Amino acid sequence: MCSELGAVPLLIFALFSSSFAVAGTRPLLVAILVFTAISVSLTAWQGSLDDRLFVILCAGGMIGVAGSAAVIADQGTSHAVLVLLAAIPALAAMGSSGRTVVGFMTFAVTLGLAVVAVRAASLTDLLVGGGAVIMAVIAPTLMVTMLRRNLSDLIHEQATLSLIDPLTGALNRRGLFDGAPTVFEEAQQSGQMIGMLVIDIDHFKRVNDALGHSAGDEVLVDITSVLHEEVGDRGIVARTGGEEFTILFGVADAAELEAVSTRLRLAVGSRSEVTVSVGGVCAPLRRLDAPLHPDAQTLLDDLARPADQRLYAAKALGRNRSMVSQIPTVEWYFDDPEATSATSDDGTARQVRATSALVSAVAPRSAGATTRAPRAASTRAESERRTPTQSRSVRFVDVDEATFEILHPGRDADRIRQLTSSNVYEVVDIWPDAVAELRQLDALDHVEPGVHPAVPLDYDDPAVVDEHTRYVVFPWRRRVVRMPDSATFYRLKTARNRFLVTGAEQRRWDETIIAVAGLSVGSSAVSACSLTGARHFRLADPDTLAATNLNRMSGSVCDVGTSKLDLTVRRLLEADPYTVIESFADGYTPTTADRFLATSESGPRTIVIEEIDDVAAKIDMRRRAQALRIPVISATDMGDNVILDIERYDLDPTYPIFHGRVEQFTAGDPGDPAQRLRMAASIVGDVLTPRMAFSASQIGRGVASWPQLGSTGAMAGAFAAAAARNIVCGHRVESGRHVLDIEQMLNAGDGGSAWNELDPDVVAGRHTDGPGTWDREKPPA
Repeated sequence: MCSELGAVPLLIFALFSSSFAVAGTRPLLVAILVFTAISVSLTAWQGSLDDRLFVILCAGGMIGVAGSAAVIADQGTSHAVLVLLAAIPALAAMGSSGRTVVGFMTFAVTLGLAVVAVRAASLTDLLVGGGAVIMAVIAPTLMVTMLRRNLSDLIHEQATLSLIDPLTGALNRRGLFDGAPTVFEEAQQSGQMIGMLVIDIDHFKRVNDALGHSAGDEVLVDITSVLHEEVGDRGIVARTGGEEFTILFGVADAAELEAVSTRLRLAVGSRSEVTVSVGGVCAPLRRLDAPLHPDAQTLLDDLARPADQRLYAAKALGRNRSMVSQIPTVEWYFDDPEATSATSDDGTARQVRATSALVSAVAPRSAGATTRAPRAASTRAESERRTPTQSRSVRFVDVDEATFEILHPGRDADRIRQLTSSNVYEVVDIWPDAVAELRQLDALDHVEPGVHPAVPLDYDDPAVVDEHTRYVVFPWRRRVVRMPDSATFYRLKTARNRFLVTGAEQRRWDETIIAVAGLSVGSSAVSACSLTGARHFRLADPDTLAATNLNRMSGSVCDVGTSKLDLTVRRLLEADPYTVIESFADGYTPTTADRFLATSESGPRTIVIEEIDDVAAKIDMRRRAQALRIPVISATDMGDNVILDIERYDLDPTYPIFHGRVEQFTAGDPGDPAQRLRMAASIVGDVLTPRMAFSASQIGRGVASWPQLGSTGAMAGAFAAAAARNIVCGHRVESGRHVLDIEQMLNAGDGGSAWNELDPDVVAGRHTDGPGTWDREKPPA
């Protein structure tokens, strides 16, 4: 528009000048002026010209410039006007394709030479004028072209630096956000799930402290190379923290994700002096036609949150392991089907799409699941990430401050100073109380035969206290606790067990692996086992805490939607940070059964507490336990009563599962819903109280799911824990069924247990005139 508007005054001047133009050429000048006015108006109206319209208007403009120069009377002025031909190719060089620029430049030179040839009075005029026109057109066009190329290279370099981690060549966090749409698109087209792995180097600070930061940099580069080799071109690798990496790629299922995570972990261990912990999730994809949330970070954070939870669990269980699982469907929207490429020299950055919109909406796991409000917008620095248990509106903390840790005052002094001087964590010191209780224990008589008394510590010697001191970091509680070491703390924790559990029994109980499947009632059993000194657990449960679970599982409204497994792990670690836990986030399944039930003659023994709802899984577990000679305990809460089943396959591997109550069923029956119901009824037997029988009959009508009471669930867990401890400690516990009949114990003689489920007040009654009043004449439909 500037070039067009600049030509308008010259044309008007020419029209009103009697000597400026050659006689008889005014109509041509008027036509040029009209075309210029149309061009200005059209450009102003369009605002932005497409390539076709730009070519048409520019070509017409160059013809107008050449025509003006041809009709100017003065030859010098004519040549000066021809210089304006250079404006169009130069303008095109700023943003058009090379083909368009060359075409404009050729057209401009041709028009200029044609005008010079017509006006030239001699060969000298032709050569001088023609050369001037050629230089006037080509020189600025080439200069603009080179400037554009240099600027483009600089922009590309800066864009690459903004997407690529300069040390490792992996994408950075921004590169992960920009590259994610491509991965989602490819996974969607191939019918795969989207998978995310979060990899964290174990004890990376020790590498820097012991060998220097250059050695640490080499480790980061080597691990990046391993990750790229494993993922290849089917996904993207990003360094999202100091020693944390994130991989986003398409996978067929959770089994493939687990296989990839295991290969990565083993490859790093074989090629480097460090190990890594891996957490990951995969989710089915559903593409939306319109965006709900134009925020790529929201989607990736919703994947990263459960992946971080699994990473945290892997590190809490001792590091150098992987924890992965499948999560519900992820819905997403991708706005721009045309992709632009931003690839680094070493090929580490994949195709990224600059204009994209992403959304995630996690599908509810059940009809009663709670819908969460969208997360509040938040901004994070490159080195920040969400802690595994953080709610959507809580601020973020540094990755180094998001890990469960047990620190030694001498070896980890710098880390302890960093944490205790931070305003993120509150420091809790339990040593003063511990010393007072330890002094009391030291003063007691040690009368148990075969048990050597603990050597008293010199609590006044700071060096001795430091050697027996640990700092435990609880990221979900924002606490750093100064406390005794493992052996000293275990002495305190089990002090009141003395003589109720002998020293030898306590050691056996401490060393036994207690495998608990199903954590609604199982969490009570886990807590009871831990309270009596158990320290080794395998826990399996795939579910999250629902509001209706709060009637029997310890938790709070703040925990609704959180994994039952995570809640149980936290409670165990808060009660005893030295507890060793192996988690199975997918629950007990055929693919996890071997690891869940793993045992060896030389290693610690395993005992199983089974609290699974699925009948087929119950039977499968017992058949495997028979083959491995592992005892199985199951406590079932039946209203106010508890059934305790004990199956000592360690004593008799031929003992029938469920005491022979399912022997009449075939192997295919667990797959038939009707047969499953008959199997469940056969397993439970005829020990239902009248209230429980009626309540169970109302499932799906007056009761949403299996009736349970929190008090009975707690008793069931404690009952199972007591049975497990007695078996481990060598007491005479035989296979069989035991019934804890609370109704008979408490209600005997007052008619409380003789509740008539057919009473009209129960079956046909309905409220009419307020609480306590029933209309027996009008039974419900």
